[in-house]
Amino acid sequence: MSSPPPKSPTERIPCVLAATIVALAAASVAFASAAALLWGSLPTTLAAIDFNAALFEDFLGPYWETAQVLLEGGSAPAPGYLYPSTLAWLLAPFAAAAPEGSATLPSIVALSLVIGSLALMVGSVFALIPPRSLRVAALAGIVLGLAHAPVHGAYWAQASLPVIGLLCAEFALIAAGRPVLAGVAVGLATALKLHPAIGIVAL
Repeated sequence: MSSPPPKSPTERIPCVLAATIVALAAASVAFASAAALLWGSLPTTLAAIDFNAALFEDFLGPYWETAQVLLEGGSAPAPGYLYPSTLAWLLAPFAAAAPEGSATLPSIVALSLVIGSLALMVGSVFALIPPRSLRVAALAGIVLGLAHAPVHGAYWAQASLPVIGLLCAEFALIAAGRPVLAGVAVGLATALKLHPAIGIVAL
């Protein structure tokens, strides 16, 4: 009896989406469990995760502040902003809509950036190497939740997180026979930080 033909990338999307959700949920549980082991008080726990205990520090600091500078007609980035102005300009509409002195909207935008970037990264990896089961996806999520690079990037809401997600998407799109969309992913990543241009080599 012949085996069924392999699924096309489009047919795998629901499975990959489910696996991605499970992986991110497992990552969140693993991260929260590790933080709970350090629990003494909220500041102590945050300091154990990141020594200066500054959640979303990069996003709420230089990224958001540079967007506000651009809105006010300035040309000098905030201290610590080291990238092309693309990200600051993309944030400018949100900064314009945020009430003065409020951290609610920027925090929501930062959280959306983190979750979206992690989902893009994990989903792209699973599209390349589909997990055999949701249990395998959960185990991958636990590894993700304990891995320093994504945890650190998510905690600070760094630009490196969407860049990694876009580069993972590039390879998934190449494997799916979509080189033009892969090029778009590399272009977006390079617009946020210059070094992802190395991804052009893969194309």
